[in-house]
Amino acid sequence: METLSEFLKNEENQEVVLEHVIRIFRVRGEWGQHGLLAEIAENIALSQAYVGQVFSGKKPLTEKILRRLADYLKIDVTWFLSVDSPALPWETQKDDFEQYFEQFKDLVELYRVSPDHLKESLASAMEPIRDNVRDDWNIYRDKIEKDKNEELEKLMRESSEYLRE
Repeated sequence: METLSEFLKNEENQEVVLEHVIRIFRVRGEWGQHGLLAEIAENIALSQAYVGQVFSGKKPLTEKILRRLADYLKIDVTWFLSVDSPALPWETQKDDFEQYFEQFKDLVELYRVSPDHLKESLASAMEPIRDNVRDDWNIYRDKIEKDKNEELEKLMRESSEYLRE
């Protein structure tokens, strides 16, 4: 069986693992946010410049860096070894899902009661949050409580109507 170090010697494997890391940040709604690389660098004890070079493929992704990233993301390092695109562990996503779900519910309710001149900007704010909730929902539907699944189905239908307007 191949060790983690051996696995990461292959540049294609490094690219796949980095795609998994970036996917986690996207699902969490953090990818592209100002200061993210600085936050990552601080938490994994590397310079921001070095982290940027790793993410851009200019520096290699080593076992040591991957282990630090896994600790920072609270994900078992073996999750990254899949060449497919595995679902994120539900335990690491539940809190984020709950937060997005509550924001989404609040925005849908606000949209319902808002005057027409505010609805376009509310729909713009709602769309990325809705997309995050929908993506997680599609992956973790079987782990989400039945009543929340039913509420989500209703909110998704309703928000689809709002976003088409």
